[in-house]
Amino acid sequence: MAATLFSKCNLLSAKELTGLLSLKNLGFNLAEIRVSPVSSYRGRLLSSVALPEESRVLCILRRGEAPILGCENTFLREGDTLVVLTKDEETVRRL
Repeated sequence: MAATLFSKCNLLSAKELTGLLSLKNLGFNLAEIRVSPVSSYRGRLLSSVALPEESRVLCILRRGEAPILGCENTFLREGDTLVVLTKDEETVRRL
């Protein structure tokens, strides 16, 4: 039954979902960090990436794969998108 429910849902892009899930009333926002070809994060463990205090990576999105959860020991690849819950969205976006 769950598969039937989900197959009838309209899927949102990550950008639309980010805007939809603003958690400002709690002081948090969702932000995305894209690992570019020239990113210093490419090839590094997620646990080695310095995020602002009170920020957490919720998952890593990779094309063609299921979201990666509990990802501290995951090596970052070009094209990865980190979905981050943060109180400091501006600093996260500059990473």
